[in-house]
Amino acid sequence: MGKKILIMGLPGSGKTTLASEIVPAINAKWLNADQIRKKYNDWDFSKEGRKRQSKRMSRLADNYIKKGYNVIADFICPTDELRNEFNADYLIWVDTIKKGRFDDTNKIFVPPKKFDFRVTSKNSKFWSPKIVMRIKFGLQANLLDCTLRDGGYYNNWNFKYKNIQEYLSSISKTGIKFVELGFRFIEENKIKGLTAYTDNQLIEKLKIPKDINIGVMINTGDLLKNNLSALENCKRIFNKKNKKLKFVRLACHYEEIFLIKDAVSWLKKNKFIVFVNLMQISEINMSKIKTACSYINKTKTDIFYFADSLGSLTPLDTKKITKIIKKYSLKQIGIHAHDNLGNALKNSIEANKNGAKWIDCTITGMGRGPGNLKTEDIIKYKNKANKENNHIPKKIKVYFNNLKKIYKWGKNRYYFLAAKHKIHPTYIQKILSDKRYKKNEYLQIINQLKKIDTKKFNPYKLINSSFFLSEKATGRNLSKLNFDNENYLILGPGNNLNLYKNKVHDFIKRVNPYVICINTVNLFKENLVDLRVACHPMRILSDFKFHKSTKTIFAMPYSMMSKNIKRLVKVKKSQILDYGLLIKYSNEIKIKKKYCILPSPLAIGYCLSMLISSGVKGKQIFLAGFDGYDEASSDIDETGQIISLLKKDFLKIKLKSLTPTKYLSLRLI
Repeated sequence: MGKKILIMGLPGSGKTTLASEIVPAINAKWLNADQIRKKYNDWDFSKEGRKRQSKRMSRLADNYIKKGYNVIADFICPTDELRNEFNADYLIWVDTIKKGRFDDTNKIFVPPKKFDFRVTSKNSKFWSPKIVMRIKFGLQANLLDCTLRDGGYYNNWNFKYKNIQEYLSSISKTGIKFVELGFRFIEENKIKGLTAYTDNQLIEKLKIPKDINIGVMINTGDLLKNNLSALENCKRIFNKKNKKLKFVRLACHYEEIFLIKDAVSWLKKNKFIVFVNLMQISEINMSKIKTACSYINKTKTDIFYFADSLGSLTPLDTKKITKIIKKYSLKQIGIHAHDNLGNALKNSIEANKNGAKWIDCTITGMGRGPGNLKTEDIIKYKNKANKENNHIPKKIKVYFNNLKKIYKWGKNRYYFLAAKHKIHPTYIQKILSDKRYKKNEYLQIINQLKKIDTKKFNPYKLINSSFFLSEKATGRNLSKLNFDNENYLILGPGNNLNLYKNKVHDFIKRVNPYVICINTVNLFKENLVDLRVACHPMRILSDFKFHKSTKTIFAMPYSMMSKNIKRLVKVKKSQILDYGLLIKYSNEIKIKKKYCILPSPLAIGYCLSMLISSGVKGKQIFLAGFDGYDEASSDIDETGQIISLLKKDFLKIKLKSLTPTKYLSLRLI
């Protein structure tokens, strides 16, 4: 399909001369305003007459577009209203004179705020080749690199100061002017790395290259916490001004868009450039997109982004969305593309062709799930199109490639399926990075996830939602069960269990403890196992065939599961030990006779709570296969935290580990 190109400016600025150079170069149809007025014998330059001419020019251009032609229309088009009426794909402003020869036109002329190319001198031979290259091949967009922000989903934002500084120095050599350094998470216990919080201390320490504008992202959900408004939380987050911080981006789900107006105004008052991201654009219908555009127009937002959060957009989808936003939004447009389907580059280019002037990218594509548009890919495309020669320095590419070898982001069949079935990519990322899941289980889990609404990733909502666990705590009283052993052994999924298998086996034979296996740990003969424990619905769904085949008693929060999940979990009730679980994201743990309340759905926390509920406070509890996490793990120390909390408030005995562990709350024997 052809492009609808508008060459506009004051009378006498050189529009027609410029058009005569460009038309043959791109084989376009030419609509000259004077010729069209002559043809229709319409020389009315009143407000209504100008509006009629704009509609006429637009209609004639659209007729050519439908036939596949490029169209160039050169006419004054003096106001935003008339320019919106014409609705060009590409706008060239010929800004070569301050006043035209007609006073009435000079009075109403409003310089355009949005344009694709600005001509500043009367030299059509000089300007036309540049414009032709841009129209044919060019990427005319601001690139925003967000590697350290989006990439942190893999390494828990544990980028060292030295690497952050090298990254900034490298980015400054690419021609990229905007860098999103990280998040500003609101957390009391800061257990993540530097770019999760991107505080003033870090920013002040960094040497920011002069040509780089740095900013941070805030999840709007964070701005709505603590029973405070978005504005009140915004003031708390930015209570100290930092001149080095140039922009703030608010990431919003559709319903959150309508709660940020005051926060945006306050940020603008404090001299920030404000970006707003509308997430999960693939799940928002066109009517709602129009409504969001209309609302954002009323705010002081500078750039309005749409994010392909599920990675499910095709180039055609992207074109339609960009066009509708361009039509109804008065703001500059940006795109954040995910690469589930391998379309990140194609979608970004398509968005740019249709009006998006901002494009997100990350080095090696590092980012949540399959990753994003690769900075090196979009720079290569831009270099080729615009005859530039920018590149990413080798040293920083090596650093991120080494991280990629560790964390293995990038497109694969599982992310592809997630995009097709509208599953949030973080579910796939968690499954692939969790060593407790086996490769042959991935498709089974995806098949279960696609049956429910998993467009948003929230593990705590996932556990407590109506399709998994009831919010009403219930279960079976465990006091009647035979937990009367003196010694208990809990076997976890860590590699050290396999390395010290003989030691653990000898311990079982010698001490004869009550043996509990977490999930599907199966290094030993099943007749040595007394109980199996699972509490995470994803694990229960993926493992129920295994549990059914073992015929070992299986502890899980069965009574609290929805009918859908009970229907899928085809384990005999006689095999189930039913102990309830509620998830509440806090540091408070409660243990009752029939259920427990935990901060996260960790099977070890659930298992220990169940034992405490049954009255084993004075007995010996041994663990094996609880190795601990590395510093850069995104699941950093949740297990350690929950064990520490249980020991502090409920267990006065020392937990002993038969295998090496990084958890300080366990004593190796």
